[in-house]
Amino acid sequence: MSQSSRLPDINLDRTSRLIQIEAMVEMRRQVDREELIVLLRFIKETIDGGEKLTPQKVVDDWLVGFPVSSGKRLLRLLEDLGLIERNSRGRKKAEILPSPTTTYVLTEAGAEVEATDTLFMPERLAAVIQYVTDPLIPSRIISVEISREKLKSFISKNDRGWNELDEYDSISLPEELKEIEGKQITVYEGDRTGQVIIDSFGPRVISSQHKSKIQLNLTLSPQHPPLLSIETDSQTHEIVMDKNLISQLEYKRVLANLIRQAGKRWSEKKEAISVRFGETEYHERKSFVTDLRITNPEIENLGSFKSCTLKRVPIAPRTLADAQKWYEFRIADEIDSYLTEIGYERFAEAKKGDFTRFGFEPETPLLQEIIARYSSIQDNNAYHPIYWFLNAPRDLTLARDV
Repeated sequence: MSQSSRLPDINLDRTSRLIQIEAMVEMRRQVDREELIVLLRFIKETIDGGEKLTPQKVVDDWLVGFPVSSGKRLLRLLEDLGLIERNSRGRKKAEILPSPTTTYVLTEAGAEVEATDTLFMPERLAAVIQYVTDPLIPSRIISVEISREKLKSFISKNDRGWNELDEYDSISLPEELKEIEGKQITVYEGDRTGQVIIDSFGPRVISSQHKSKIQLNLTLSPQHPPLLSIETDSQTHEIVMDKNLISQLEYKRVLANLIRQAGKRWSEKKEAISVRFGETEYHERKSFVTDLRITNPEIENLGSFKSCTLKRVPIAPRTLADAQKWYEFRIADEIDSYLTEIGYERFAEAKKGDFTRFGFEPETPLLQEIIARYSSIQDNNAYHPIYWFLNAPRDLTLARDV
């Protein structure tokens, strides 16, 4: 097992304020339309094979038995979505309506959908948008809840259409939301997670009286990429983290920073907290780990968190003198049976490995030295158990090698 695999997970959490607005938006939502993606795959194979893509071709080879009008409608749908376009090369005038022999080619957007199996459908809607301004969530938006009835209500207030609605109770678009226009973001609706692209916000943005908070949980592991989850309305979702944020949350750098905030000294070479022997408790000397609780820990550019608990953080001797004391403690503490001189040497050598892994080479105390040390320690005129475990085999034949 490598030393890095012994390092603890870092668990940080904090509460952020959830802001809510109502807005009119034009957006593209990821949809599960497998039949359209399969059709795009058929189109690509047809074109790559040197054949012409026409409504007639779609019906003959894909919608077998259907009328040509079905092929026209399907291709017209893909055309409206910007995934294919009519091949007008060599024609004097583009057709207004497709014929059975109208030819099409894939657009760049269509090729991307075919390659990624991800399709976004355009929508114009009124939505309740919840967002946060926490730097852990670069996409800002948490949820987009569609409200088609509200859209009808907005538009019915005048007859001038989408771009000329009354703005008497509208507010300016918050700065936090302007930066996400045109970008793919993750949103959460109930127990579902999806991707959307908000192309633009309409002229009507209304502040909503929504006061609530969400829980953000950040976990950093020595073995895996950072994991961020949010908890809203008893639902927990994982967040797709920004690449720049992932690079900023490099595990060992964050761990060393947190340990410094706890007032401890971190050794990158040993991958452990460097401690004096006298600073350690009994259970720490036995296990070579400690638990740390850090109040209001901070991460650069990401602010402070409520708390952080690091479980079983490795600890190591700071100096050779500390290692020597620690080594002698381990020997004395763990002798629990009779040992011959050979058995003692094997036992002590096995304990030395706990210190050589940190770069120390402590000296093994002589058997006679330990016997002499514990011969003077008596309780009610009885010798210390270690004296008997080490001295008795020199006088008796009951000793065993271990």
